[in-house]
Amino acid sequence: LLIIVALVLTPAHAPNSASAGATIAHYFGAHRSTLLLGYFLSALSVLPLIVFIAALYRPLRRAEGDDGWVALTALIGGVVVAALFFVSTSLWATVAYRPSQDPAILRALTDAGWITVAFSEVAGATFIGAISIAVLRTRVLPAWSGWVGVLVAMVTLIGTAAVSAGSGAFSPQGSVALIGVLIFPLW
Repeated sequence: LLIIVALVLTPAHAPNSASAGATIAHYFGAHRSTLLLGYFLSALSVLPLIVFIAALYRPLRRAEGDDGWVALTALIGGVVVAALFFVSTSLWATVAYRPSQDPAILRALTDAGWITVAFSEVAGATFIGAISIAVLRTRVLPAWSGWVGVLVAMVTLIGTAAVSAGSGAFSPQGSVALIGVLIFPLW
């Protein structure tokens, strides 16, 4: 819920990876307070994610038994997703906090935030994929949820390719990345 509020707060016409540093500086300077509030809410949204990850770990671990490795893989993947989301939010908050810095630095920080999100999808796919494997092996949840998870994990991995272009579908803010990012919480 917090992340949805943060997204709604985001002002329109945000710069993308092809934008000049001066454009990024202007946007973040013009919307500084709103962006900082949104990034604060985004950072807070990591807390319920961590609780969700921990809550899923326990029944998976119990179902797998003492020698299981899939539940631990899911736990690690989930923690890495949460950490990378927090890092990307922190990078963007840094830009919003000091929008009058060198535009080249602002652009690099913004790109680093988007690339961090794109690469976090590897951890997201690991998290979802491991849970799906555990579900299919142990039936701790209905089998259909495991098969849906396998599909979601594969689609999430595709989002990692979203660093191959500066603009368009395969840019960090393009439709390929967006699909990977949005399917994770919908799962």
